Amino acid sequence: SIKAHHNEIVSDYGFMKSDFLTFVETRCKDHYRFTHAKINNFKCNYMSYGTLLNSSVGQLFYTSDKSAFSLDKIADNRHLINFNSDDILEMLFLNASHRKIGHITIGSIYKHPNKSKESFINDFCKFVHDTHSLEHKFKNTPTIIFGDFNYDFTELQHNNIVQIFKNYTLLPTILGPTTKTKRQIDWCFTNFSNFSTIKDVEINKYQSYSSDHNPLYCYFNFNKA
Repeated sequence: SIKAHHNEIVSDYGFMKSDFLTFVETRCKDHYRFTHAKINNFKCNYMSYGTLLNSSVGQLFYTSDKSAFSLDKIADNRHLINFNSDDILEMLFLNASHRKIGHITIGSIYKHPNKSKESFINDFCKFVHDTHSLEHKFKNTPTIIFGDFNYDFTELQHNNIVQIFKNYTLLPTILGPTTKTKRQIDWCFTNFSNFSTIKDVEINKYQSYSSDHNPLYCYFNFNKA
């Protein structure tokens, strides 16, 4: 939760040097925007929170004050979530734009451990289909999606989840365990290799004390026009 780990986050050099920060399963409450969700030198662009006391949902997205990008929300599905069940899939997609460089689509996903694989596939594909601009952006705009999927992707039975993203030209980029229990339940999907405007891409995980999950990071540069 953001409340339990706020001090570790704000003292983490990797986080504080980032242009963007995105967190899932934050267990936010509305008043946190003035307390536990506040990060100096960053603007909170998006905050969601559950209606139950111990709801595992909640997303936060920040932009560094030094960033030259502007953020616009493309879509989220908060209005579709039943917070009184375990059938939870929380999704957020943002457009990051730079007047000299162009646009990047950034996605953030959290799936509850008890949500079935079939339900995830149906809900994700329906959301992309119903949000008409998303499928177009996946194929025509540099896109990166981070997520806590709560599926161990080292197990072959979850390959059809990976295939769903491949159908949208998004490829998996993280290999190996992402949690202290040696499970790979977090992943990043991107289509950066399809765009000559993106170079020097490095996507990986690193050690942090703010969660039992390893944070995922993405570093890249732009080719000059």
